[in-house]
Amino acid sequence: IAANQKNEQILNSSGEGIYGLDSNGRTTFANSSAQKMLGYSFSEMKNKIQHELIHHSRTDGTPFPSKECKIYNTFLSGNVEHAEDEVFWRKDGTSFPVEYNSHPIIENNKIKGAVVSFNDISKRLNSEDLFQASEARLKIVFEESPLGIALINSLTGQIYEVNNKFAEIAGRTRSELQNLSWMDLTHPDDLDQDMKQFNALKTGKLD
Repeated sequence: IAANQKNEQILNSSGEGIYGLDSNGRTTFANSSAQKMLGYSFSEMKNKIQHELIHHSRTDGTPFPSKECKIYNTFLSGNVEHAEDEVFWRKDGTSFPVEYNSHPIIENNKIKGAVVSFNDISKRLNSEDLFQASEARLKIVFEESPLGIALINSLTGQIYEVNNKFAEIAGRTRSELQNLSWMDLTHPDDLDQDMKQFNALKTGKLD
């Protein structure tokens, strides 16, 4: 009894949602995080086929057959399965993107069920979407700028990308410039002073 209580405390202290399934896919336990994320109490999930309860449809709402489910595949193969492009469905009918791992429970060389651990990855995906949008805006600014812009290696001065305006000003193609450094484009009379500034930049004396 004490061991069971200890295990339950460990499960309920986890920030991950964790639930167990028997070999028929029926729920045998669910920790506090799983109940909170899914909106179901354990009593509502107990002995229910979990796929039908929370994993029945795809992101667009079309049916998701259990035979195509990686968790279901755990029962067949005995392999650990991983997914991060699927959704679970809450009690209120809304869905959320998840990353999950499904581990088989094996006793006497027979698959008796599975333990599934999962996380709501909504915030991570939103951050990735915002980053991609920011990258797209930066690319537009870079390509369409009326100013010549070059990206260089801060240690060697090697040019690794320029925009069209920079290539026009330099009188070279973009591919030609990628084989040069900024020093190759600097007038010899200016090189010493520019190198001092460049070294000050590398050492943090200049912002």
